[in-house]
Amino acid sequence: MNIGIEATTITGAKGGFGDKSGVYRYFFNLVKSLSQVISKKDKLFLYDIYQFALKNMSADLLPILRQDNIYGSLIKAPRSFKLEYTQIDDMPVIRWFAKKIDKYVIEPMSDRLVYGQFIRKINTDLEQNKIKVFHVSETVYFATPGIKQVATVCDIIPIKFPDFQKEETVKIHMRRLRFIREKSDAIIAISANTKNDLVKELHFNPKKVFVTPLAADEAFKPVSRTEVLRTFQKVNEEIEISKNTRIDYKKYLLFFGTLEPRKNLGVLLEAFRDLKKSGQYQGKLVLVGGRGWGKIQQRLRAFVKENLLQKEVICLGFVSDGILNDLINGAQAVVYPSIYEGFGLPPLEAMQAGTPVITTNVSSMPEVVGKAALLFNPADLEALKAYILNINIKPNLARELSQKGIKQAKKFSWKKTAEQTLEIYQRLARQRKTYAYWY
Repeated sequence: MNIGIEATTITGAKGGFGDKSGVYRYFFNLVKSLSQVISKKDKLFLYDIYQFALKNMSADLLPILRQDNIYGSLIKAPRSFKLEYTQIDDMPVIRWFAKKIDKYVIEPMSDRLVYGQFIRKINTDLEQNKIKVFHVSETVYFATPGIKQVATVCDIIPIKFPDFQKEETVKIHMRRLRFIREKSDAIIAISANTKNDLVKELHFNPKKVFVTPLAADEAFKPVSRTEVLRTFQKVNEEIEISKNTRIDYKKYLLFFGTLEPRKNLGVLLEAFRDLKKSGQYQGKLVLVGGRGWGKIQQRLRAFVKENLLQKEVICLGFVSDGILNDLINGAQAVVYPSIYEGFGLPPLEAMQAGTPVITTNVSSMPEVVGKAALLFNPADLEALKAYILNINIKPNLARELSQKGIKQAKKFSWKKTAEQTLEIYQRLARQRKTYAYWY
């Protein structure tokens, strides 16, 4: 069987914010594991829809593409027509009018025509490569006549929390989800919670929605104190220059993830401030992650300054997986106060590394961490403070959570995710496809 996967989230990864988010980790690890579980007769085609590979192919992907039955396919998009591409743009008198005509008349018409040509070009390539099943991410969606289509939905955050999003963002996601609901032959949800949201809130057919849980990347694992201290030396050299502070082994709390409103960092900062002021906690708070949307960073800086926590709260921004793993291992606990997740990889990654986890009891978090973490209501400041203190003064509790976490993380594997996904492909390949072009 020939399988096509829209791999834009992988081919476009540069290593900064957003590139190695949960969606990237999902598709990269899925592709990597699929390459190991498909038979030698199967072929896997990775489609770069937006041509990122021409500029910057992810180094992570190259070893996979070297396999005999793995192929990369680059689709070159046609160029839209604009007056600015002609000699008219060199005429100062009418240049202004040309720009207005481009914006309000030519661009809308040209873009629609070009998009239609582009989709037909992709479908032609799929047919030429004899693709039986095409798997798309939640950022790219179009019809594939005669070819079974699988779509992955990680979450419905813009729909559940429209106040956190721009109005246009909510509309785009709603259109995308309607298309997936009506046109996809199978939908993959990354957690039972996401499936429940799709079925109950958006009326997806439960028989078409399959749950394939994620797993922590193999980069996250227990490491020795010596390795952690070696990383600390590098990190401390950087932060001491700018902040005149430092982090020490097992003397800090760690949050890692994109800095955005639903991560609920406010309750973590307030808990940390209260414990510092009361003298009950002497460690630092380390925040790792790229800047998301909203004014979280501005509010974070203002809160830290207002409460005189400049030497206590350390923001490291984006770091590599290797450094992140060492930071996880060196933390007293990982605190993840999110109010909603499609799956929730950070708590699972922390547990796989053997670090105690404090997280919330909402959305998918309970099904991910099981009984191996301390769970609290995301609005319960006092509960969070109590859990931080418990881990701080009860070393036996920390050891117990570490052991339980490692055991819980072993329940998830990318090999299992790939096998479940392949089973969906095989099931669809045995069915017939009938609908016509729609775009």
